[in-house]
Amino acid sequence: MLDGFSLASPPFREAIAARLASLRDFLLLFFFIALGASLDLSLLGASVGPAILLSLFVLIGNPLIVLTIMGAMGYRKRTGFLAGLTVAQISEFSVNFMATGVSIGHVADEALGLVTLVGLVTIAASTYMITFSHKLYQMFEPVLGLFERKGTQAEPDNGPDSSVPHDVILFGLGQYGLGIAGALRDQGKQVLGIDFSPEAVRHARAVF
Repeated sequence: MLDGFSLASPPFREAIAARLASLRDFLLLFFFIALGASLDLSLLGASVGPAILLSLFVLIGNPLIVLTIMGAMGYRKRTGFLAGLTVAQISEFSVNFMATGVSIGHVADEALGLVTLVGLVTIAASTYMITFSHKLYQMFEPVLGLFERKGTQAEPDNGPDSSVPHDVILFGLGQYGLGIAGALRDQGKQVLGIDFSPEAVRHARAVF
């Protein structure tokens, strides 16, 4: 756990996450296989009613809470809404936590079935909510003004200037990429640089 915290704090954490994404997804496959193999389906039937209520609370309540907090912090309604949709589920760690409680006798088996069913519903539903997040925002935009403070300034646009046509799109702004970008700029080309590391993007902007 301490190793995870230490790796999540440096500025190059995005680069670490990008390089470990394939390993993470590969290990998640075995986690869900083990979870499904140990799941007692007979426990799910008695938990359908409470699971629906708790799933609705997570799918609706979590985004509303995030939207309210981000609105109070001065963010606009669109940012708060899109950020809120990303937390509209419980994680697999909730199931692990409940399974540990069952193993030591502090939690009943029915509670584990309830949490598992809520996890399955919210993870599946939130996937589609995130996929269609922009369409959902267009649907609910008229009522989202309640969560935006009056006089909130427009958030700065850190993206590329869309009014300037680009001749070349360059992926990767490391030392080699910056060299290519410099050569293209010397030839009078408009270059759009893309990199997953914010530090690399800031460095490229400072250079050019």
